[in-house]
Amino acid sequence: MEKFLKHLSKKIKIAFKKFLKAVIRNKFLVEVVAILIVFFAKLIFKTLRVSLENFEYVLRYKNTDKGYIVLFWHGRSMLSPFMVHKTGKNIYGLFSNHPDGRLMARIFGLNKVMPIWGSTSSSTPSTIRNSIEALKNGNVLAFSPDGPIGPRFTIATSSPLYFAMKTGAPIIPFYISARRAKLLNNWDRYMVVKPFSKVGVRLGAPFYVSEKDFKENLEEVKAKLQDVMVRGQQALDAKYGLPKIEPEVFEESRAYARLKGSGKIK
Repeated sequence: MEKFLKHLSKKIKIAFKKFLKAVIRNKFLVEVVAILIVFFAKLIFKTLRVSLENFEYVLRYKNTDKGYIVLFWHGRSMLSPFMVHKTGKNIYGLFSNHPDGRLMARIFGLNKVMPIWGSTSSSTPSTIRNSIEALKNGNVLAFSPDGPIGPRFTIATSSPLYFAMKTGAPIIPFYISARRAKLLNNWDRYMVVKPFSKVGVRLGAPFYVSEKDFKENLEEVKAKLQDVMVRGQQALDAKYGLPKIEPEVFEESRAYARLKGSGKIK
């Protein structure tokens, strides 16, 4: 009986994933799903007790023409659309032009986050140009450096470092944790915040990237930023009683499986 139930559960999960894939390929259904998600997320948000820490790091730029980059881990995106507007600036998000990316873009769009199409793993010339232009015009560029497929808690590419170097904009780490939350058992350990939870939102110190460091010490700088962001998220999680999450091993990630499946790595 137990074996049968496990088999049935597996079949249901596979069927549900196929259903979701079908949904996010339909523009009308994407709109409906996005509206429902935002509606229920806003209801939950109204019940939360939110504590903000270190927002002076960004409020200093509120009435200036200085742009900056906000980075948050992919698994902590549930509340990020509501919190980034505490900055008082126009917000642009980096979204992949795949079905799931378009759904995320619509969810964020309903929270007045404007899309720039691309991804951290495959930035096109237009993605790079539009991102740099947004920053130079004094806006905020917000995205997940481990999105859209990981590895979890990893600065997957040099995109945020390149944007920072080209514009002189600081990178601001953005951490979210919660007392009552469910960490899903998926690749990014996505955090679902429960109603009436205590939520902590903490900003990290500005991280700058010089042209010299980008050209001569890129991997070292990338590793340093990743270490800062991992430790920062782990520290906030410890404060709110969540288990410690470690970066995903590349060879065990969806990113590795996809690259290997496409023949780009052997």
